Amino acid sequence: MTKQQLLMKEPCWYVSTGNSLRPVMHSGDAVSIAPIIKDEPVELGDIVFAEVQYGPRFYVHMVHAIQKDIDGEKWKYWIGNIHGRFNGW
Repeated sequence: MTKQQLLMKEPCWYVSTGNSLRPVMHSGDAVSIAPIIKDEPVELGDIVFAEVQYGPRFYVHMVHAIQKDIDGEKWKYWIGNIHGRFNGW
């Protein structure tokens, strides 16, 4: 449901699970998620709701690196938790 709401440019609520962003976010916290607006770029340290490449899994994780894809047309984001574990691009 969350993905569909964001694709329709609607903000939504998400209940966090796990401790990957602790102490910033705790398991069971309800967080407001808003769609990314084209004029507001994602930056290092932002917390995002992301579908990982080996999905369909979604994580609320932190952006650790940003670079252009191999064609240089799209941005890609290296996401992971606060504790040094990464989920990839």
